[in-house]
Amino acid sequence: MKTTIDNKTIVKQVIDLKGPLKGKGGSLAQWLKDTQGRLQELYAEMEQLTLESRSIEGRAFAMYVYKLRDARQLRWRLATGKHATWNTVQQRLSDLAPGLAQWYRQAEDVAQILNHREQVLRYEEKTVKRLMTVGARPLRTKSYSSSVGQGVGGGRPAKMAA
Repeated sequence: MKTTIDNKTIVKQVIDLKGPLKGKGGSLAQWLKDTQGRLQELYAEMEQLTLESRSIEGRAFAMYVYKLRDARQLRWRLATGKHATWNTVQQRLSDLAPGLAQWYRQAEDVAQILNHREQVLRYEEKTVKRLMTVGARPLRTKSYSSSVGQGVGGGRPAKMAA
């Protein structure tokens, strides 16, 4: 069985995200659809990792998907159902076979990457939705030459009397 950890396809190549803003990658709706698709793929990867961690016989802890509003995170839980930090899990690894302990360390690394990717994709989705409702507005900027010599207060500094 090929596991999430074994195939090492944790960090995938990200598509060109500037395309929609340059008019090359299609509309904002397509960008949103692509982002939501990548988010669903990521959720499937998270679920796969939890299934793998729960399939270990005689386990004292496993990884679960924690859901809070729209966010999902991979977190450790003890067999009793209580939440556990990585430090708690790590202290118990010395009681396990070296190969199994190494698997848990790799699972933690994968979980951290997946958690961060989930955050980034949710932010991207939120940004695209905001662009769809508000629209991309050009920024008003002053030219450099009009701001030279204006000082902090906005005007030229007063000349000092001799």
